[in-house]
Amino acid sequence: MCTLIVFYRLLEGFHVVAMHNRYARRGSFEEPPRVSKGRFKAYHPVDSSSKGTWVGFNEEGLFAAATDQHTGGPIHAYRSRGLLLLDILTGFSESSEAVDYVERELTKGYRRGNFIIADRKQAFHILKDERVEVTPIDPGVHVFTNLTLKGWVRTENVPEDLLKYVEMRRRRALELASQIEPKVVDRVIEELRRVASDHGEEPGRGSICYHGETGWYMSSSTIMAVAENPGDSRILYCPGNPCEGRFLDYSHILREGGGGAAGALAEVYGPRGRWLKSTRRVGSSPVGGLRSV
Repeated sequence: MCTLIVFYRLLEGFHVVAMHNRYARRGSFEEPPRVSKGRFKAYHPVDSSSKGTWVGFNEEGLFAAATDQHTGGPIHAYRSRGLLLLDILTGFSESSEAVDYVERELTKGYRRGNFIIADRKQAFHILKDERVEVTPIDPGVHVFTNLTLKGWVRTENVPEDLLKYVEMRRRRALELASQIEPKVVDRVIEELRRVASDHGEEPGRGSICYHGETGWYMSSSTIMAVAENPGDSRILYCPGNPCEGRFLDYSHILREGGGGAAGALAEVYGPRGRWLKSTRRVGSSPVGGLRSV
């Protein structure tokens, strides 16, 4: 489960600014942003099990993200959706070519999901349910959750409480994101950090900052600003719930080209929204979180 907010072609110099709150099954782990190399360098966090990702961008400015689609379907998949996303990020520079590839791949038996792919000129939403549907994304603010409803999507087997909580998160995310003035990227990032920590009426399964009791937990929040000059892009990552943790700035991996967080100097964005300079080195913990050493 996830909540994804995308500002597409609204900020001068940044064609994508996105916030991805990831909700994962308990017992699953992840690792902070790193660099993967293929045809293109890609920047993304990592699922410790599949070695794939759920959000990222590459050195050509191509952005890609994925969320679940909880309408049933096969439990055991041909291949991880996170690896498919990594294929996109390391292999393509244009969204239209990436979409063609994803459409072909999704015929092979992947689990259902939502895929968002965007470059400087075009963006697309790919819905994988009982069939695959591709929809262009216009410039604007867009919210994606773990359930996209369309006229042909069957929901008779979707639990009522899931429908309720998904709609609560979607409406709240759209309400808060629509209030953000898309002018200065640092200000937008600050506001998205607050959105990532939002509990709405109360913390729970219906809040953007997810607090569940049904086998799921909030594993991380990632904020990315993809610049026209990719070297000016921004990557912020908070392990766990943002209401309890801190965002760390991993933008240095764009310049250093490293394979992880170890040994990197970081800036820390505190829970109250104040930038704190960190002079400590940051390393990855045994469960894929972060610690200062």
